[in-house]
Amino acid sequence: MFPPNRSVLAILLAATAALGFSGCSDTPANDGSAAALASGAAGEAAAGGPPAASTPGGAPAEGLALEIVDEKRFQEILAAKRGQVVLVDFWATWCIECLELIPHTVRLHDALRDRGLAVLLVSFDSPDDRQTVEEVLAGQQVDFESYISQYGADVKSAEAFQIERATLPHLKLYDRQGVLRKVFSTGRVPPEPFGADDIEKAVAGLLAE
Repeated sequence: MFPPNRSVLAILLAATAALGFSGCSDTPANDGSAAALASGAAGEAAAGGPPAASTPGGAPAEGLALEIVDEKRFQEILAAKRGQVVLVDFWATWCIECLELIPHTVRLHDALRDRGLAVLLVSFDSPDDRQTVEEVLAGQQVDFESYISQYGADVKSAEAFQIERATLPHLKLYDRQGVLRKVFSTGRVPPEPFGADDIEKAVAGLLAE
């Protein structure tokens, strides 16, 4: 299992532009608290604006696809994105830092998709918790491709998707030829802190190539 959260908080998302991420080192909590994000109460915009409106009833946002994938299927998805810069954000509902980062990932998608950026979200929640994942994504107004690892919170997810030290959040950035060019990992030793600005700069650099 991934190392787990001692508590899952109903949080207001802080401004992400200045955040540095050190990694979730706790195990998934099973009290369903993460679903509170779908209400919008925890959907504070990173610029300090009002909470994002949730999809009525906590249903998946229109256009949202939530497929359960293994590493082979994931590689097929990446191959289909050749010609685009691809940012993959690995996350989980029990990872507080992941939840803080998602609004920034959504804004990158909205701002840069017309310039050739494709964004994918891959959850390491249990496939049995699909409804909770859908509710969280709906609360964050995610309307693009999102997936759940078929291995859930088992360490096999980290092995299959090459997540250093099984620590989230973890992001991978691929160029238009499908080559992995940058990894933002909270599991590096020694640590290599990163923030939203670092992700934006790396994405902009690949889009400009």
